[in-house]
Amino acid sequence: PGSAITIYTALGHAGVGDPDALCQGCRALGALYARVDDAGADVAFNFPRISQLAEETARAASHSGTHEQEAGLSGRSRSRLQFHKARHDKLNELCKELCARQVANGSVFGRLIWRNLKPTSECVPRVALQKR
Repeated sequence: PGSAITIYTALGHAGVGDPDALCQGCRALGALYARVDDAGADVAFNFPRISQLAEETARAASHSGTHEQEAGLSGRSRSRLQFHKARHDKLNELCKELCARQVANGSVFGRLIWRNLKPTSECVPRVALQKR
């Protein structure tokens, strides 16, 4: 749909500067495609583009004063490349979960992720308790 193109364009402009904008965009894509999927259409997210944006966002967050110690990773135990890859992978996985509406799929939310790339409670999967 044409709305998806607009969301991807906005992600390209705002997502790199703010991890929450990237996550909000992925949540919007999930909501948009949920309607399309309900109609029986084939849904295809542009995951290569989302992954590229997640990499750029993780890199920008690393250079914006967010340090390894904030994420609980020591620069001595991991190289900067490994640290960056771990942050990218974590952000990319969160974006996929948001697109798939596995987390944060309600109607109204505040921030989904902080600038240090730590997800808010809305992005923590809820576990249903089983009856005994």
